[in-house]
Amino acid sequence: MQIVIDTNSLIYAAKEKVDVITELKKMGFTKIIIPNEVLKELEFIQTDKKQKGADKNAAKLAIQIIKFSKVDTIHLGKGHPDDKILEFAVAKNFSVLTNDKILKKRLKAESVQIFTISKKLIRNV
Repeated sequence: MQIVIDTNSLIYAAKEKVDVITELKKMGFTKIIIPNEVLKELEFIQTDKKQKGADKNAAKLAIQIIKFSKVDTIHLGKGHPDDKILEFAVAKNFSVLTNDKILKKRLKAESVQIFTISKKLIRNV
């Protein structure tokens, strides 16, 4: 199984102290992708003065987890990261881990398998 991870899932996982990469591997995911665009969003959150301290700390922790876990990163191209994640998931038959309500609706419309994190558990929607 293969999955691409959205920014908000990484933020949530970091806030809730969920080792999202390890949990996905336990679930049988052998290919875990984090778009470079997601990394850029995390870096922006980490340095943006408008962001809350908890979000900044979560973004910093998420970046550290990504680097430590050595998951694959990929450049999806120009455009909004959610659009690119949707296009990638459809084209490559990947599942998506996201807590973004709008993105989940769009993924569902394209019959993409969706996973979310809630109450420290990763679930299939």
